[in-house]
Amino acid sequence: MGNLKTTDREAFRKLLCLPPLVPPVLELVREIEAPATEAFELLDFFNTGNKVVKFAWIDGDLARCFPDGHIPVEGPRKLVVSKLTRNATEKEFRVAESEKTTWADLKHLLEQQPKDEKGDLLTNSWSNLFFIGSCLVRVRWLGGGWRVRVDPTDESYEWSEGSLRFSRN
Repeated sequence: MGNLKTTDREAFRKLLCLPPLVPPVLELVREIEAPATEAFELLDFFNTGNKVVKFAWIDGDLARCFPDGHIPVEGPRKLVVSKLTRNATEKEFRVAESEKTTWADLKHLLEQQPKDEKGDLLTNSWSNLFFIGSCLVRVRWLGGGWRVRVDPTDESYEWSEGSLRFSRN
């Protein structure tokens, strides 16, 4: 009999066609085709006075974390929507630099659901998570409008099962 301490149990389960003991953190929900977008100024769109998208609250750190504020033109691209299958820390579902989303991606999605319509973003108060630059941007619909929070990434914070993570493909 072999040494169980040196046995890779997950590899052995895979060999036997058994599911992993620990479920994966993310489950693919869908892919989205995002059209080309024009350049815009970050704070011209992301503000509570926006006449198209109903924002209830915008984090004051938005301007501090993104001081330039000019968002360039973006070509068509594909976004990937994944659901957290269990509570997980950011470290467990962080994206590679090439998979990070942009403000243009988030703007496009919000324009599709400006006032709680059905669409790709969750509107049940659960978090929609976007890694933009060096921050994690959380967008939630809470009754009166969209709430946008900007935080530096924090590997220790645990996010709830059911939240959506958006990335690029």
